[in-house]
Amino acid sequence: MFFYSISRRRSVCKIVDDLRDHLYWTTPHGWLLMAHAHPGSRLTFLWNPFTRRRIDLPPDRERFLTRNPVRCALSHEPTDPSCVVLVVNSVDTVLWHCRPGAAEWSEHGYYQAGGLGVHHGRDDVIHAMSLVTAASGKFYASLLGATVLTLEFSPAGPAFTETPIAEQPCHPIPMYRVWSLHLLESRGELFSVSLYHPLMERCDKVAQIVVRRLDLPARAWVEVDAIGDRAFLVDAAHFGASLGAEGAGLKGNCVYYLRRGEKGLYVYDMERGTTAMHDPGPDLPDDATSVILMPAS
Repeated sequence: MFFYSISRRRSVCKIVDDLRDHLYWTTPHGWLLMAHAHPGSRLTFLWNPFTRRRIDLPPDRERFLTRNPVRCALSHEPTDPSCVVLVVNSVDTVLWHCRPGAAEWSEHGYYQAGGLGVHHGRDDVIHAMSLVTAASGKFYASLLGATVLTLEFSPAGPAFTETPIAEQPCHPIPMYRVWSLHLLESRGELFSVSLYHPLMERCDKVAQIVVRRLDLPARAWVEVDAIGDRAFLVDAAHFGASLGAEGAGLKGNCVYYLRRGEKGLYVYDMERGTTAMHDPGPDLPDDATSVILMPAS
């Protein structure tokens, strides 16, 4: 495995034997959800790749992690007793959840009569939930920018609420009607980063980036021109996240993002409106898949 330090702009030598023989899923909190790749093992746990701390989770008796394409998100830091570990099936309307230290995972089907299936197409709901993120202890997903889904967990189980957005995101330039929206939490607020793609080009090319903040009382996505001393990071295949730029050694008021199917790291400067590309390693193949690892506390 090859590691590249974004802040130092160079490769770093890091031997991580713990990843050997394991499958893993990244989270915006920096912790990895881990499952042993051996068919006979059912062990799952959260793992901090920087401190190598491990927090045990219930065994995956049904092997849902290894049999399905999934996405993982945490409601809080896993050391918080309120933390919910959420795993969402990326191709079906099923999710699994647990709390660190629990004995079992719980499964929940969320698309049924009287639920989310009333007003929304099944494929749209699956796509929205495959990009779920957490903010202030709740989980959020966006249905085509027109509806915000909020998922909360209580002793009674998971419950969804829907918030129609009165002022929906508009296309800044008519020719860029192909776009992908990525949610992230920053200082307790929910933001979206929209990557607009040329209509006649591949969707991995980015022509324009627009950042918006969710004003939930006004039911509107409000475009923002600057994010100040923060840096937003978007791993298009996995998650979005926010960091204080100075503390992380990054450039403030910038969006760092990966494009699918290539190794490059792109940095969009919101003030200048320009994008620079960092090559993590000239010896790496251009189509090498990159993954962002966030610092974990």
